[in-house]
Amino acid sequence: MEDRRKEVFFTTTDTPAAIQKRSRTAHIAVSAVEALIRATMSGVFFTLLVKQMGVSDALTGILSNVIFLGCSMQVFSAAFVRRLPSLRIGALVLHSVQHLMYSFLFLLPFLPMAGGLRVALFAGVYAVAALSANLVSPARFHWMMSMVEPEHRGIFTAHKEMIALVLTIVYNLGMGRVVDHFSAAGRPDIGLKLCAATILVLMAVDIISLLRSADAPAVLNSSESSVSLGAALRTNLRNPGFVKVAVMGFGWNILCFFCNSYHNVFLLQELQCSTTFIVAAGMGANLIRLAMSVPMGRYADRNGFARLAALGFGLAAFATGILAFWRPAGGAVLYLIYQIPFSFSMAALTGTTMNILLPYVPPKDRVSAQGIYGAITGVSGFLGSVLGGALLAVIQTKGLTVFGVSIYAQQVLNLISALGMAALAVYARTVLCRMPKVEE
Repeated sequence: MEDRRKEVFFTTTDTPAAIQKRSRTAHIAVSAVEALIRATMSGVFFTLLVKQMGVSDALTGILSNVIFLGCSMQVFSAAFVRRLPSLRIGALVLHSVQHLMYSFLFLLPFLPMAGGLRVALFAGVYAVAALSANLVSPARFHWMMSMVEPEHRGIFTAHKEMIALVLTIVYNLGMGRVVDHFSAAGRPDIGLKLCAATILVLMAVDIISLLRSADAPAVLNSSESSVSLGAALRTNLRNPGFVKVAVMGFGWNILCFFCNSYHNVFLLQELQCSTTFIVAAGMGANLIRLAMSVPMGRYADRNGFARLAALGFGLAAFATGILAFWRPAGGAVLYLIYQIPFSFSMAALTGTTMNILLPYVPPKDRVSAQGIYGAITGVSGFLGSVLGGALLAVIQTKGLTVFGVSIYAQQVLNLISALGMAALAVYARTVLCRMPKVEE
């Protein structure tokens, strides 16, 4: 039955090698589609959407971080996936539900209803959409990586990220110009409706791509070892390798969102930078990441993801430390300088923070481990932004002066994060690099 399920969408002329190659291509396409839909549900498009409903700046910030709380559902992934007859069909259904909800959100401002009810419905639908696909996210990651030889995971991840990054850059430029055109013409509603239609088109591509990949009975079977959430938690928390990697992921997400969530506020308010400048700086950073993705992937394949993590954290600490000196005078130039080492760090860490778990967890426990890890890192990202915001508010309200010099809140946030990131670099080099790996 499992063999039949695995082969159901393939012709008799396919060989196992051909199936694996086609499956890898399919998963790259799925990852690219997910990146484009994330781009549509964030940044300027998301802001335009919520502002169309009259949402305040404070509530906009809260809504934009709901996506991180959705990662908490990953802790239930192993138990949920164990009950699926097919991971491919389960992923297809949940992805489609999420994408339909996202498309609906872009139409919500134009439905006849009270403003308060519309905002409440938006928050509810967005929360459910953020939760849904996370139920299969850990299993889908291992489904994808099961098609890749262990010694090639770094370069595969790099190529996947490169393709998604290039498409996202082109997409943001094209869709941004279209939305700006209709906004300038006094018809922002057309731009939002085009975003809804685009998500539906991308959903169709996602469905086709998922169907072109071999199913993952091995991933489904491996999840059977976790008979309950409690058993999965006990199994993984007794694994020192998992715990040490989880500590790294928890710390990184808190430190990253603790300061990065408030960079744009400083750029727009204190530095008075234009939106064009911020977008251009982001594009430049993405191009650097694009150029460094393959070298970083090859470094991981040769030296391991733990060493690459140490390098990435060190670069992030150096970059973030630069912004500890961030002030309005020359602040735009300093931000551009910061983008260079930070982009190098993101090229190192984007794939590393997911792949680094694999060598330290037995294959039979990886679905549940990835789910628990995803929940921990997702919630910690939200927690980091909340803690950063609380400290930001305190400093802005009471003020801070050192040796007679007024200190901006963002300087303090970046200094704290830089010190924490440096500690993570030492942790990765002295702890993670020395941990024994499990057999594949």
